[in-house]
Amino acid sequence: MDIPLRQLLSINNPDQYKLHLACRNNNFKEPLDVFVRSWKEWVEWNEWGEGKNDFNRKYIFSLIDFYHDKGNWLFGGMFEVQNRAKGRYKISQIDSYSGYIGRLLIHYPRPYGWRGRSFKLENSYKSLNISQILKERYEGQEFCGYESINHDFSYLEIIFKNNRPSWKSALQNIKGVYLIADRSNGKKYVGSAYGDSGI
Repeated sequence: MDIPLRQLLSINNPDQYKLHLACRNNNFKEPLDVFVRSWKEWVEWNEWGEGKNDFNRKYIFSLIDFYHDKGNWLFGGMFEVQNRAKGRYKISQIDSYSGYIGRLLIHYPRPYGWRGRSFKLENSYKSLNISQILKERYEGQEFCGYESINHDFSYLEIIFKNNRPSWKSALQNIKGVYLIADRSNGKKYVGSAYGDSGI
């Protein structure tokens, strides 16, 4: 049974917040992958204004599309808008509830017929429910099984950068053939790994 978010994260003035629902952008970047790769880059996602004034309130309550699990969002932090400039914001992180950043999974169905990425928090606050509190900050998907490996380079790069144990132990102990496909030109490379360190 889901727990209402307001029982854990008490916000007395939701009408001073904009809810940021961060989803895949036009460059096909997933904000969840950005968050895992770099906190600095994730903050920049919240600072980008698209030439609009989406975050025209004092605070931002930021959620990240947890695309592995439809309908769930990862808590990405709370920010105060310090300055507004054309196409960009200057923000600072609010320390309140920062221990839940990257750990709190929030269930919230996408608004019907939604357009844009920012909404008035007071219209959604009572509909936000906690579906899970992760033991540790989310650092990427666990190993998905050999039959399910079909990942973009940018995602694999995150796995190797964060030295994900489940991926490392699975791939370093297996030999085999792999395929790399270049989406820009359709070319494919078939490789094999038979050394001591596996794939």
